[in-house]
Amino acid sequence: MVFARSATVSVITCVRDKKQFSESAATILRQVCGFEYEYIVVDWGSRTQDVLKELKACAASKEVTATSIRYLQVKAKVFNRGLALNLGFRWATGQWVLTFDCDLLVKEKYLKGLHGIAKGSPKLCLWCLGTEKADGQIRRWCGSGIMLIPFDALYSIAGYDESFQGYGEEDIDFRNRLMRAGYKIQKVTKPGWVHMTHSHKERGQAQFCARVSGGHNPNTYRRLRNDNDRIVVPNKPDWGQPSKVKHVEVK
Repeated sequence: MVFARSATVSVITCVRDKKQFSESAATILRQVCGFEYEYIVVDWGSRTQDVLKELKACAASKEVTATSIRYLQVKAKVFNRGLALNLGFRWATGQWVLTFDCDLLVKEKYLKGLHGIAKGSPKLCLWCLGTEKADGQIRRWCGSGIMLIPFDALYSIAGYDESFQGYGEEDIDFRNRLMRAGYKIQKVTKPGWVHMTHSHKERGQAQFCARVSGGHNPNTYRRLRNDNDRIVVPNKPDWGQPSKVKHVEVK
């Protein structure tokens, strides 16, 4: 299942019981205007949070003029950021895809500025840096999973490697494979977002990526992400398509 390219940029966020989601979504939706952008939220097994209700509340704001807001839900016990984003890719209609975390506050006009840098360069991927406020101090925070990617690029390498469970290494592997496939990774060093800090307990609820499915030890995923020959991952032909998905067109 791959949809025709009808939007310019698809902004994709995956969430699992993250209280910062509503505030983050509101800053994105104020920039996702008209038919040029679409916003896709993948709810991966939230148990204590009604993500759809919060998304609808954000979309109902008078400041939101987006015409395409999509909610996808998968009831899963184990968090898998790579598979969640791959699902978002499958439903995306944008010529470009922006992967975004659910606990980031986006600065005004940032999305439009990113596309302005990338348009006209089909072999260019943007690695977008931001800041984090911690202990009263603002510091540069890398955020390796925040990227603007041509849809053709992510599809040519079969998306994220779904064998990575949790989060925290799948994005590095993804970026490495894009470079091996001939795409240029350009850092956007002017911070365009702020990371809302959260406790280590909250982070642990999302299950930091510490192994590859199948019970391998932690060194396995480090080897995989640094493998100089890996470009297309050995995902199944139906990658990004879990067996059961709830789909709601919010707007």
